[in-house]
Amino acid sequence: MNNNLIKYQEMLLKNKKISLRVKVCLNANKVCVKEIMVDGTVKIDLTALPIKGKANKELIKFLACQFDTAVSNVKIIKGTKYRIKLIKITTNL
Repeated sequence: MNNNLIKYQEMLLKNKKISLRVKVCLNANKVCVKEIMVDGTVKIDLTALPIKGKANKELIKFLACQFDTAVSNVKIIKGTKYRIKLIKITTNL
């Protein structure tokens, strides 16, 4: 778990679901949480390019790993073709 995401992890455990506003930066050297912006947007670096959904798949897999949930529990609700996305994460715990 990335230290920047602990607040969101706690919210997920309490509520069984959360929504995240994510801004992706593509073609980075490594996949990581870059920062949490003042408005709560989570800025994430991705190594993939937005070709055939590769960047979205990488984002979903990364968030599932960070929140210790199944890939099927991470959904892009809005912004599949844009850098700013609304993500819904659920858990069965």
